Amino acid sequence: MTETLLAMSIGVPLIAAFTTPFIGRVSRSAQYTCAIGFMLVTLISSIVLMSETINLGKISAVGLLYADAASTFVITVISLLGLAAVIYSTRYMEKDGNQNLYYFLSFLFIANMIGLSLTYNIVLLYVFLETATVSSAILVLYGRTIKALNATFVYLVLSIFGAVLVLIGIFLYYSLFHAVDLRVISASVTNPTNPNLVLSTAVLIFLGFGIKAGMVPFGLIWLPKAHAEAPSPISCLLSGVLVQVSAFAMAKIIYFPIFGAFEALKWTVATFGVLSMIIGSAFAFLERDIKRMLAYSTISEIGFIVLMIGVGTALSISAYLGHILNHALAKGLLFLCAGTIIYQTGLRDMNNLGGLAKRMPITTVAFLIGAFTLIGIPPLLGFYTGRMLEEASSELASFLPTFGTITTIITFLFYAKAIYKIFIRRIPEQLKEAKEAPVVLQIPVLILAVLIVIFGLFPNIVMGAVRLIAG
Repeated sequence: MTETLLAMSIGVPLIAAFTTPFIGRVSRSAQYTCAIGFMLVTLISSIVLMSETINLGKISAVGLLYADAASTFVITVISLLGLAAVIYSTRYMEKDGNQNLYYFLSFLFIANMIGLSLTYNIVLLYVFLETATVSSAILVLYGRTIKALNATFVYLVLSIFGAVLVLIGIFLYYSLFHAVDLRVISASVTNPTNPNLVLSTAVLIFLGFGIKAGMVPFGLIWLPKAHAEAPSPISCLLSGVLVQVSAFAMAKIIYFPIFGAFEALKWTVATFGVLSMIIGSAFAFLERDIKRMLAYSTISEIGFIVLMIGVGTALSISAYLGHILNHALAKGLLFLCAGTIIYQTGLRDMNNLGGLAKRMPITTVAFLIGAFTLIGIPPLLGFYTGRMLEEASSELASFLPTFGTITTIITFLFYAKAIYKIFIRRIPEQLKEAKEAPVVLQIPVLILAVLIVIFGLFPNIVMGAVRLIAG
């Protein structure tokens, strides 16, 4: 049963990638229905697989794919964001002339993100990551502007640099341990013959995946450009899936086999995490473009995840898994809200917006929920994951929670500024005819917003799961 679910979790989006373009040639409405159906089946498969893995302790394998508790949790997050993005795309991208290619690339990206989460083979992991990078880079081009072209170029250049670092690290790992399976490497690394080379290899791979994850300083170069210029449903996937799954892969390759042997690497990783938290939030505060602000915020939130990887304890694993879910829901929601605002007004500069609370009340409430959960306001999910992040960071050093507090204050300030400029202040003359988004755009927004509230009102659903996984 679990093997079938494991195969379906990656097989269904792969089938969707190759069938939806052909269905689109026959009927556009049938393409939309099938695309949503494929993603719904993927999500259900992932949820059932996660339930059996976490609650019943079943661990399954199909070929080089391996479903454990952490990986099934992550693929459920991927599938949920994928479903929201696909539903949103059926209206947001309906006037695009290349929808068949769009759905092929979107499903290919989702399938590779799921595959990356499910493998411990570092060569296959690399293949999944690079395939996802290429497909997402082409999707960024769907902005069809000079800025989108520039963003794609910068994204690819930095990604290639990161890929080279990871590839060198993989070759070094193989030369050291004569294995490409992380579980085999983990058994060998406890007593390495060349510890300095092992540590250097780990740092190379950390930096390579750090580029993909949007970690400072690399994320400042490519991430705001790519996330801002991509279509909003793709921005949702880039921020909620790509950077977080890259960080998850970083944790598997670096933390899983290495941290037990090298205490110094913890502080290297933790330092990059803290810098990303502070610098990302500071840049977000200075930004006036709504999507670029959210992109810089992503760098800050990824900093929390990288910090938790650096802490390297059972509690920090629980904390970063909880934060992966909270950030995926919140940032996916916020990018979709931003897309809705752009779709309805044609504007993305917050200085040109205003008064939309009365014109777009559903979008306003949803945006508030997404912002408030990232700030950590109760009774939303982010309040509980934030407390866990604070508690876990203190396990490495008692002063680390101070950096989290500073980041939270800056996060509150830039979201407060955005909320005032977009929704509260006097509405500009050109926006007096603005109205709420079409229902199809509202559905995924409401799904994500409601989940944030439910998980906040019943926190044991998530907190219990992540603690079980870490245990």
